[in-house]
Amino acid sequence: MSEENKEQLELLETIKSETKGQIEEGLKGFAKKTEIEAIQKAIDESKDEEQIEKISEGLQGLTDRLKSLEEKGGSKAVKGLANFLEEKTGDIKDLHEKKIGNFSIPVDVKSISVGSNLLPSATGVPFIPVDYVSEIARTPDVRERFNILNYVMVGRTPSQVVTWMEEKSETGVAAFIDECVAKPEVSKDWERNEVKVRKVADFANVCDEVLLYLPQMQEEIRRFVDKLVYVTIQDQILNGDGVGQNLLGITPQATAFVAGTKASSVPQANFADAIRACASQINCLGFSANFAFVNCDDLFLFESIKDANGQYLRAPLGGVTLIDCPFITPGEFLVGDMSMSNVKFFQDVMSEWGRNGEDFRNNAVSVRSEAFLAHYIASNHVGAFIFDTLATVVAAINQP
Repeated sequence: MSEENKEQLELLETIKSETKGQIEEGLKGFAKKTEIEAIQKAIDESKDEEQIEKISEGLQGLTDRLKSLEEKGGSKAVKGLANFLEEKTGDIKDLHEKKIGNFSIPVDVKSISVGSNLLPSATGVPFIPVDYVSEIARTPDVRERFNILNYVMVGRTPSQVVTWMEEKSETGVAAFIDECVAKPEVSKDWERNEVKVRKVADFANVCDEVLLYLPQMQEEIRRFVDKLVYVTIQDQILNGDGVGQNLLGITPQATAFVAGTKASSVPQANFADAIRACASQINCLGFSANFAFVNCDDLFLFESIKDANGQYLRAPLGGVTLIDCPFITPGEFLVGDMSMSNVKFFQDVMSEWGRNGEDFRNNAVSVRSEAFLAHYIASNHVGAFIFDTLATVVAAINQP
């Protein structure tokens, strides 16, 4: 510490010692006891310039009051105390307004407990305040770039069970007939079907101190648990096996490619031909294929297809839009009329904060995220989807 700072500290300590005694003796009967105690406490605890300024203002107020009493014929003691306080007020103002160099007071730095996950190591290194930027440096997650809810039919349900009616078998046909002749009989069966709403959820536990020292972490942690719920919802809509509480997704219900008349019909068949062949199969059943989902690696292969002269081929895909989907395994693909896939939310994704188990005792808090939804494809609409491997379809349609 510099000599100037030492002198300033010494002056402050002198003011503390002398002023406390003078106030105790000289203000009896002229100031409230609470005022005297407040000034003395402020003097004892003064460590920074803001507190010094408050002391200065308090002493100035008392000086003014004593000067007023003196003018009305107050005692010599009052006059002496007023002069003393005025002098000390000036000294304090000098500390605050005319200090040379930096005036610094050493203070204790608190440290976070070893159990906190904010420590740089398990050694209990004292926590030093850090200037955090407002944005979190997140690890990229390719699953966040995709949202299956943008492609399927999404709605709401007020019930725990979603019910719909499906057309089944029909018999008979209409015919042109003569007068007074019996009309041909026709019939149609309808069947009731249903699916239960399922709950998807997760929770995370976090130390209170994380939220105390880093307020922006509350939103980031909530975002994290919500993200994992959304990721699970997407994976289940596409690939859920329907076992237990799982949704029954699209790919387990989709049909495989059937070559039929397309078998061995395409010279030098490639992946794009495979997509077109599947779209044709779907459209021939009366649906309208609109999207094809492939893995990122296979999307690269699609975009790299060239002709014999090395020119890139970007021929139409039979009215189908190609989508990069991280939930599809490399080598596999899904083509479909996505309007036949239905998602019904009973409750959107929601997150809540609260105590869980030993949280209160451990100075921790938990956040949970959950959603209620159902997914279904009518049994007479499964032909709107084809899930297969690119190599299998190419081999089936390739002309030897």
